Amino acid sequence: KQWYQRRVVITAGVLAEIAEKGKEKEEGKQKVEQLIASKSVQQNVLGDIKNIGKEKEAGVKNVEQVLAAKHSHASVMADIKHIKDEKDQAKADLEKHLQAKSNKAEAMGAIRQIKEEKDQGIKNVEAALGKRSDDGN
Repeated sequence: KQWYQRRVVITAGVLAEIAEKGKEKEEGKQKVEQLIASKSVQQNVLGDIKNIGKEKEAGVKNVEQVLAAKHSHASVMADIKHIKDEKDQAKADLEKHLQAKSNKAEAMGAIRQIKEEKDQGIKNVEAALGKRSDDGN
């Protein structure tokens, strides 16, 4: 009987120990599950951060492209203005040249008219002198 009682006490102690180990095992399992869940959340957050970084990078590239396009547009507009200014200057130069030609033509016409009037005057003088000469004989 004593032996039996001793065995029951030992068995109860072993069972208590097994129960304690089971409890520790369950707690350990829960901690591992919490760590896994925490790790999963952490990885999701890191994934979100990485995605946000990619989106930011894409946004920066878009902004850079927009700025480059605006710069290019401004450059093209400046080139167009420069070409228009050169065209306007060439037009003004042409108008000056044509005006000078017109003035020269007018001057040449006036000179021709004066020359014709001079020639006519000489002919009139010669005719008058010729008449006198004829009257004198």
